[in-house]
Amino acid sequence: LEIRFRSAAAPASGVVVRFPAALREPAHDCVGCARESCSHHLPKGAEMTRRPTAWLVDACWPEFAALARGQAGPEDRLFLPMRWPARAHYAWPELPGGESRALLVGLARARALRRLPAVGGALPRAMLGFDRRLAEAYARSLSHRHTHLVVGQGLLPHLWRLGCLQGRSFDVLMERWPLAALQARLDRALARYPESPTLGDFRAPDEIVAAEAEALAAASRLYTPHGGIAARFPDR
Repeated sequence: LEIRFRSAAAPASGVVVRFPAALREPAHDCVGCARESCSHHLPKGAEMTRRPTAWLVDACWPEFAALARGQAGPEDRLFLPMRWPARAHYAWPELPGGESRALLVGLARARALRRLPAVGGALPRAMLGFDRRLAEAYARSLSHRHTHLVVGQGLLPHLWRLGCLQGRSFDVLMERWPLAALQARLDRALARYPESPTLGDFRAPDEIVAAEAEALAAASRLYTPHGGIAARFPDR
């Protein structure tokens, strides 16, 4: 730890501060510490996801809803755009720790997407922008007690760039191929079918592609009902 004092006044001379050495017990981290009396100690065999977990999600997939229903602990909190008026679209189970909603972002997105053309790249650009706004809304409501997160893939690169994932463990709900792989597939398809009006109309910014790749590499677990995506990450 380096401490610097800044002042408009002239510095005093001959002042030396010495800290006593080796008077404190060495600090431990939760991975290497064996102190079982600590309040953060997890009994042998305890699931890491039983820590207070925040589920940061968007539209509901039935497989992911079943995952939340089966794994959520007593302090887990759900972060979702809204319930009403699109309750079927956001049919996530209620979690014991309650929920936080980004209603204004959800309503603004629903209104905006209805007015956009299906071709030309306007729709995916708008969806990417609303993913960022949703991630920002969730980040403002996260508690320091949420030391573990379960994150929807669309929110992942934005939460990574906001710094919300650093210092926490997190799992990812994989809804599609990683952006780098997905866009490579689109590029190959476009080379084969250059007449397509949609294959080349959108590519995510490089910084978003890179952020998603970094976050996926740092994730603890990846969940997906898609066999092909699961095969891409056989050890995760």
